[in-house]
Amino acid sequence: MPSRVALSSHARILSTPTVPATATYYWYGEVKRGPTAPSNAGKPARVAATGVSCYSSKDLCEWRNEGLALSADTTNPNSDISPRAVIERPKVLYSRANDEYVMWMHVDDAAYQYATLGVAVSASPSGPFTYLGSERPHGGQESRDFTVWQAGAYTRPLFSST
Repeated sequence: MPSRVALSSHARILSTPTVPATATYYWYGEVKRGPTAPSNAGKPARVAATGVSCYSSKDLCEWRNEGLALSADTTNPNSDISPRAVIERPKVLYSRANDEYVMWMHVDDAAYQYATLGVAVSASPSGPFTYLGSERPHGGQESRDFTVWQAGAYTRPLFSST
């Protein structure tokens, strides 16, 4: 019986078919846990950020919960990825140049005014990922919805919108 997994609407699958017989697919999604609470500045209510989850599958039918690939920073309330922050739309690519997995995500404050793109890295596709920071891409433009793609060894092509 296939595992039933609840996944975020902003989840994304990473395919790593480097060796066809052992190909594994990874699915990432934002994790929010706790009560729904009103947000600042009249914005929609929200739930505290917990991090980014990871699931793996060999056949796209049965999925294994790999746990949190990136955890919210619960030690620093001013962190970009504290539970009060917004961590959404994770995407992961493999960097051949650095032999590591690179996670891109929308990082924001509760009022959606920060509008940045966060990045984290890991030696493993299931994590744990180390958060490196965030910035507004393309010369300081706001970034909320975005996508990335990989062409060969080049891993940073990025499209974003507000």
